[in-house]
Amino acid sequence: MFTNALQHESVDDFRILRDIGILDCYISTLNDDSYGNYGGSPLKIALEGIYFMLEIGRKIAKESQSEQNIVLAELENAKVLDRFDALQDHNDESLYAIAIKIIQEFIPSIEIKPRREELENDSDEEDYDDSD
Repeated sequence: MFTNALQHESVDDFRILRDIGILDCYISTLNDDSYGNYGGSPLKIALEGIYFMLEIGRKIAKESQSEQNIVLAELENAKVLDRFDALQDHNDESLYAIAIKIIQEFIPSIEIKPRREELENDSDEEDYDDSD
């Protein structure tokens, strides 16, 4: 429900939701290791919500002619940026995709890792020898 409200990129809705602690809830969910081994909708919802909040933070920065995304600053202050890096190794493809999207658009300091399947496919191709 909150994530859906954020999709419309309303700065007023964003401020209300941020003021009641939605970003803090998303951060808490992101930090909860019990979601680490499961796809689980709570983690997916948190990631989607963070993504939309980051988009609105970018919009606010642009409107105020600032270079600082207030949402990214809050994520940095909460020391959760490394969680996005860790989610690159998540088994759930949808969580991986959202994490990559966030990294690509908002956290260029994190290097994008190839998926395990991509690494396995690359090594399979290298091992293949068709000489007779």
